[in-house]
Amino acid sequence: MTRTSFLVFTGLTALVVVGAFLTTPGGGLSRPEVGAPFYPNLDAKNIDRAAKIEIWVNGRSFTIYRKDKQWVVKQLKDYPADLGPIRKTLNSLAAIRPFEKKTSDPKRLGKLDLEDPSKKGASSKRVRITDTKGVVLADLVIGKANANSAIIGQDMVYVRKMKQNQAWLAVGDPQIQKDKLDWTHKRIVDVDPARVRRVLIMGPKEKIEIAKAKPADKEFKLVNLPEGRKPKGAANRRQVAELGNDIDIYDVQPLSKVDFSKSQKTVRVETFDGLIVQMKLVAVKKKVWVQYTVTIDEKSLQSGKLPKDSKLKTAADVRKEAKEMAARLKGWAYLPPVWARRTMNWKLEDLLIKQKKPKKAPAKKSEKAPPANVKKAVEKKPATKDDTKPAKAPATDKKKPEDKN
Repeated sequence: MTRTSFLVFTGLTALVVVGAFLTTPGGGLSRPEVGAPFYPNLDAKNIDRAAKIEIWVNGRSFTIYRKDKQWVVKQLKDYPADLGPIRKTLNSLAAIRPFEKKTSDPKRLGKLDLEDPSKKGASSKRVRITDTKGVVLADLVIGKANANSAIIGQDMVYVRKMKQNQAWLAVGDPQIQKDKLDWTHKRIVDVDPARVRRVLIMGPKEKIEIAKAKPADKEFKLVNLPEGRKPKGAANRRQVAELGNDIDIYDVQPLSKVDFSKSQKTVRVETFDGLIVQMKLVAVKKKVWVQYTVTIDEKSLQSGKLPKDSKLKTAADVRKEAKEMAARLKGWAYLPPVWARRTMNWKLEDLLIKQKKPKKAPAKKSEKAPPANVKKAVEKKPATKDDTKPAKAPATDKKKPEDKN
């Protein structure tokens, strides 16, 4: 390298280093410092003051609030909320701190996903927290996460306070669930198929029954297999066995709003360790609503010590499971996932291989019909006397001429 090129290279390096300092957040040689919390009234000591959480996302809004000392979701007919996402939201908002000022031009807020959250199609989210007296504890619009969060080694996001246009790059990661169902204990029932001993789908005219003789059996058998018929593959029967497994809410409403006295179909899931989940189905405006009840089969409870690899539960665990499920499900009608609703409505024929129709024997030559282009021969009758007589002339309406006097 020549002396000249070396000096040029050194100068360029110096410019890059200086530029790196100048382009750090804040535009100066020193980085901005993390400020005080946006919402000091939401610290850990006062977090229980919160009584209502309002969310705006994708042009829609929903509310989670305290009712009778319990958090519920207003838009789900006051269905109980899950404390997990509530705690995460409150704690994450309490931790949000300003780091660097950004634009305050309303026209440029959309580039940071900080536009009006109430508009349809908006990418921004808004969360407002109030206490029992309606005092606002936090009201924040949340935008894009910052891709350069490595600057200070923490999660960063663009935010602005509601009713203010000043955007901020903030330190924190607001934990805001976008769907109202995500604020609930979404799982209706969750029974591992490895525990299932028998499933019955009872309809007005027929039933489906699948079962295992023992937990170690790999596949379920179709108990009521009609004589002379063959079942479809084991996957169909496994799907029936999963009617109590990983079933999440699609919608929910109070039990009093659905007339289950018109139900004509039930599903019953029985386990080897004594848990019984009963489902009563009724169709309302093309939607299949389900009422769940949970009981225990005392005779099937596991009294001894279970093997380490066993999926079954002890008697104590089953009793606890049944009690918690029964308390959560009591008083509610559920709309389960589409696949579950379809499976619940299966008929026995849906689990059987279709029978082939017997082929018709070919017709004999004498029985074959004449070709379509050949006219049917007409038998000639022998002529009779009457046939040779000339036909009478047709009568006319003309009058005879009158005689001349």
